Amino acid sequence: FYMKNIKNTTFIKLNCYKSLWLAAFAILLIDQLTKILAINFLHFDTEYQLNKYVSFHTIYNESSMMLLYDFVWHFDWSLTQFRIFYVSCCFVLSYIIFWLMNQPSMKEDSWKAELAKTGLMIIFGGLLGNAFDRIFRAEGVIDFFRLNFIQNIVPIVNFADIMIYLGEACVIAAWLVIFYELMMKKLKKY
Repeated sequence: FYMKNIKNTTFIKLNCYKSLWLAAFAILLIDQLTKILAINFLHFDTEYQLNKYVSFHTIYNESSMMLLYDFVWHFDWSLTQFRIFYVSCCFVLSYIIFWLMNQPSMKEDSWKAELAKTGLMIIFGGLLGNAFDRIFRAEGVIDFFRLNFIQNIVPIVNFADIMIYLGEACVIAAWLVIFYELMMKKLKKY
């Protein structure tokens, strides 16, 4: 009886990870679908105002990963060298994501750990979407969505970028709550 419960729990956890993987690849597919729609139905460098807060403006974004592209061009690298560097950075970020997901604090069955794991896989899905563009589109990453009320803070983005921002918010929120709880436990000891 006891072994059966352990197996069921393990099965549930494996299904959870499977659903997180599926979510990451769903983000990749939705991202690529929205980019295909933007390419086919929106003219480049033309702004389509949806309302006063949101507009569509399709561009090829040559920069990436927080202006990493501009930093790398100081080394006078070719596009192929940059792609190799970019993919290497994606592998390093992916390794960090999966390393974080296997930390002891992420193994516990709490909503905070689940929120952090979900956020990390959302970030991974967004990373895959932009990496796909960077590798397979010579022009760059396709961006098409602009929030006009914060355009000086957030540039023109795509679905993958939005998912990366959402994932970051989930991870930060979970870790802030975990940090707060740890601080409260330490304060109670004194």
